[in-house]
Amino acid sequence: MLNEIKQSKIRECQAIIERAKVNSNIVLETDKQFLLNLLHHHPDYNSKKGCGIKSFYVQPTMWKNYGFFIIRTDGSQTDFSFMKCINPPDKLKKVKMACRTAISSEMKNKKNGNIAHHDKISFNEIFNLWVKDKNIDELEVNGSIDGCVVTFFVNQAVAEDFKRFHNSLASIKEVSIKEHKEIHKHKG
Repeated sequence: MLNEIKQSKIRECQAIIERAKVNSNIVLETDKQFLLNLLHHHPDYNSKKGCGIKSFYVQPTMWKNYGFFIIRTDGSQTDFSFMKCINPPDKLKKVKMACRTAISSEMKNKKNGNIAHHDKISFNEIFNLWVKDKNIDELEVNGSIDGCVVTFFVNQAVAEDFKRFHNSLASIKEVSIKEHKEIHKHKG
């Protein structure tokens, strides 16, 4: 039942994005109310809300998809992840996202439309080996910051520690996007 509710909310968000893509502003009152209600479940609601919400709009994100943005009553703006509202990440997931950010520059430096793939040992396996000896509560990650769309470690030394550990185990190979999808399709 809970999964059905989450899927329904995801579908509604996608429908709002489709409707708003035409002029980017959220114009239907029912859509605005849906987003306002949804935003209350964001883990950083107070930060996202700021001084108050004037309106919502849709625009392309850095990942080349469309996302929701807020215009506050003082004119400032920020984005928000509807997925974080529907399925807020726990501390372990935030730490995992910060670990991905720590290695992102190495993983992005590929050419000809290829992407980096963890071969032999997966990112998840490397992460699980690294985190098992850590006190998760001591691994501080950033909170919601306007204009920041990544999760990162507050202490850069932690990021460097993960990067060294990752690079000591990882075997990275370049694959096409199609190959990458096929690899992960077979892994389940």
